[in-house]
Amino acid sequence: MSNLTEQDHKFIHYLQNMVPDRSAMANLRRGLGKPPGIAYDMDKYVLPRLPESPTPWQENTYYLVASLFAYWHQGKERSQSLDGKRREDRNLGRSLNKLVFEYTRAGISRDEAQKRLEKRLSSLLDASIDDLPEYLRQTISLLKAKEVPVDWTQLLCDIQHWNTDTRFIQHEWAKGFWISKTKELPDEISDHTEE
Repeated sequence: MSNLTEQDHKFIHYLQNMVPDRSAMANLRRGLGKPPGIAYDMDKYVLPRLPESPTPWQENTYYLVASLFAYWHQGKERSQSLDGKRREDRNLGRSLNKLVFEYTRAGISRDEAQKRLEKRLSSLLDASIDDLPEYLRQTISLLKAKEVPVDWTQLLCDIQHWNTDTRFIQHEWAKGFWISKTKELPDEISDHTEE
C-alpha cells in the first residue's frame, strides 16, 4: 500500500483551515454526488491543490473527499482532528466501529448496532469504483449524525489507491471494524475537535 503523501496532508490541512468559512464549505458541499467539472464552485478550492499531473482518478478523489469533508463539517465552527491517535486506529472501518459504540450509547443493543453497520460496511467494501462515491456519502452521513471523527487524510489516500490496493484497503477497513478495543472507545470519542 502506498504511503500518505505530503500533498495529501497539505490538502486536508487546507480543508481543516477552511471550516469556519461557511461560504467555502457550502461551495464544496455542492459537489456531493457530482463528478469534477460539474460543480464549478469547487474548482477554485480544489484545482490549485491537486498533485502535479494528477490522474483522472486522483482528481476525482480530491473533489470527492473535499465534498465529503465539507458535508461532515456542516454547521461546525472548528475542524475535527485525530491528532495523537495511532495510525492503525484511523481508517474508515475504525470510525464505523466507533459508531457502533455511539449507537449503544443511544440505547441500541451492541448486536443490533453491529448488524446494521456490518451490512453498511459490506456494501461499502463490495462497491465498484463507480458506486464507491455514493456508498461513501451514505457512510459519512451516518458518521456525521453521531459526530464520529474521520481520518480525512487516510480516507483520501485509501480512495486514491482503491483501484490498485483494493483488497488491502478492504482488509484494513474490515480489521478496523472487527478488531477493536471497545473499552477505549469512550475516551477516544470524547475529544475529536481541535482546540
